[in-house]
Amino acid sequence: MKRTEGLMKRSSVPDNGYELYFDEREGMVRIRFFEILGQADPREGEEQDDSVRFRFYDIWEYDINGIEDYVRDNSAWLLEKAKEEERQALALEIKAIRNDLLIDADYEVNKAEDAGDQIAIGNARAYRQALRDVPDQAGFPWDVVWPEL
Repeated sequence: MKRTEGLMKRSSVPDNGYELYFDEREGMVRIRFFEILGQADPREGEEQDDSVRFRFYDIWEYDINGIEDYVRDNSAWLLEKAKEEERQALALEIKAIRNDLLIDADYEVNKAEDAGDQIAIGNARAYRQALRDVPDQAGFPWDVVWPEL
């Protein structure tokens, strides 16, 4: 899974909120948008500094004449487009993990039913339902709380 969050000094965040990367793909420009999520907690034993938590979003656009002006003039729309693409890609990854866990959960339900253990059946079924509900979590797909059996 691509890591899109991290810590950096606030002074390292580009003033315009994005950076352009040329020559990574022929005829294309990668635009990386930075979104500040808040002040970073100081590391143990260190004092608070200007570090921030951030998330970045990448989007590819054609390398056209005036790309800098195009990005500047359309940065809000491009950022939302990049966020949505990232959200969809991450959601697919999380759902794939969840689907693998659902296979295991079905096994646990069947095992509990075979043993006739009503408490284990209830726990396994609740776990399986919690897995099904993962996409409905408020922070999905960025902040997923995985249920435990």
